Amino acid sequence: WQAEKPRVAARQQDRFEAMATALDNAGKRAEASLAARIETDPGALRDWLGLAPLDNVTGDRFGAIAAQQIPNEASLRPRPGDPVEYAGQTMHWKALRLDEPRLDFNEFVGEVVDLGVAYAVCYVECDAPKKEVRMTLGIDDAAKIYLNGEEIYPDLPRGTEPLIDLQEGLNTFVVKVVNIGGGWHSTLWLTENDGSPLSGIRTRIDPAFD
Repeated sequence: WQAEKPRVAARQQDRFEAMATALDNAGKRAEASLAARIETDPGALRDWLGLAPLDNVTGDRFGAIAAQQIPNEASLRPRPGDPVEYAGQTMHWKALRLDEPRLDFNEFVGEVVDLGVAYAVCYVECDAPKKEVRMTLGIDDAAKIYLNGEEIYPDLPRGTEPLIDLQEGLNTFVVKVVNIGGGWHSTLWLTENDGSPLSGIRTRIDPAFD
């Protein structure tokens, strides 16, 4: 038995290494599959106009969500480069084409902002009306979302997946994200109610039709 121990240990090590390799390969396949879907799924919203950072003068999520840092925020419909006068300075809406549907506002700003507010706008054009579209969200720290001027997502718990309706033609998503420390980002992914990709939609950077 003493002589057999090294061989048993070696076989166990080989099995562990094989399992680790298999898991690593499975993870890489899953990542590749997700990346391929993101690239072809128009519901993985990656075209945005961003404006940040604005001040979170209250220092908390609830006060900043309730306040309107930009007047009539529900009706925002900016174009790339549009100016915004805020707190004695001129800011501009910046167009973004993301590699994934996760918009990191710290990266957008170029530094970590522990107390801040950001706005992001995405235009989704639909060939026909769509009912009960599932909106999968990833929010850090808190958000308010408007669709076509109507609030569809107040500061709900993380993991909420609201069902929304899209109208034929242009749909405007306005997302306000509040940060109270650390990570500061948002993700919006639109799918059919069963999670399958939406068809007949496309995103735009400019609300004006061609």
